Amino acid sequence: VKQSVSSNQMSMGHAKALLTIDNPKIQEQLSELILEKELTVREAEKQSRQLNRKSTQKSKKQEKDVHLEEFEESLQQKFGTKVQIDHTKKGGRITLHYYTPDDLERLLGLL
Repeated sequence: VKQSVSSNQMSMGHAKALLTIDNPKIQEQLSELILEKELTVREAEKQSRQLNRKSTQKSKKQEKDVHLEEFEESLQQKFGTKVQIDHTKKGGRITLHYYTPDDLERLLGLL
């Protein structure tokens, strides 16, 4: 990035947009995209915001509560099928997956 700015391939505005991204690999990818597509500073900022949003969403999913994962595993063993627990500020949802009508009947019998 420094080299691109010093050789006038990229402006300081482009560099600032890149600095908003925490992940160095993603920074490099956006840097290459800026040079390849000759993005304006505004376009680079927009791309940066979108990439940050995606990165944040992925990290939130990865930070799933350990206790919820344990509950999911326990329920999966009990019901013999995939179980998903989604927790929100106001409550949550437990999803039991079934794959055939007979599987649904079996789950309903267990409930």
